[in-house]
Amino acid sequence: MKKIIIIIGLVFFASVAHAHTTGISYDVAQDGYIVDIGTNKEELLPNELVLFDYKLFNQTDTSKLADFDNVYVTISDDTGVIMSTFLYSPKDLLTVLSYSFERTGTYTMSARFNRGQLRLTEVTFPLEVRGGMAQENIMKIGALVLIGTGLGWYGMNQYKKNKLTQG
Repeated sequence: MKKIIIIIGLVFFASVAHAHTTGISYDVAQDGYIVDIGTNKEELLPNELVLFDYKLFNQTDTSKLADFDNVYVTISDDTGVIMSTFLYSPKDLLTVLSYSFERTGTYTMSARFNRGQLRLTEVTFPLEVRGGMAQENIMKIGALVLIGTGLGWYGMNQYKKNKLTQG
């Protein structure tokens, strides 16, 4: 079973703004809107929780968020859609998704902003999840340390045996 952590939350502007300004940002103007999707990470790594925030502005007035009810978000990899959800947008708060990518690779995120049954705009963009110190690497290092310790212990015992029989 996939280890997916999804937390849909309502976060006040200050905490989300902090997350957004420190990480990756995807901004695009289309359909009369400016879509602004940001993260709290400079680099996406496997098995690390990342916070995405979704903002939509009217191109003519970027001082406040545009009126939308929800964002339909999908995340896909080379096998197909691995996660999809509706994120409901509260008034005067931001729409947030927390997610943990299971492995390295290239993913695609799509976000469709809706008001009722009306699709306002939709964007799709790539996400690159890099290696870093992923869980599988930590396990390999741990196994090598264990093997090295075992070999060292065996070698020390052989040395002591030889020393006792010669001495």
